[in-house]
Amino acid sequence: MIKKIIVKGSFIFALLALTGCSKNKARITNINIGTHSNNELKIQIDVTTSDNVQVYAEYWAEKKE
Repeated sequence: MIKKIIVKGSFIFALLALTGCSKNKARITNINIGTHSNNELKIQIDVTTSDNVQVYAEYWAEKKE
């Protein structure tokens, strides 16, 4: 379960980093990913930006082959 969190977190980090490189002046300064209140079913993502902006994260289930 923790491995899935790390993989999803890495993907989310990459997406947020790419959006942080846009033409806007706002920059992402910190991203924290972990479980919410030690509940493995809930993931908490804290993003700190240089300006007051809205951010969001998307994820989806892995394909089962």
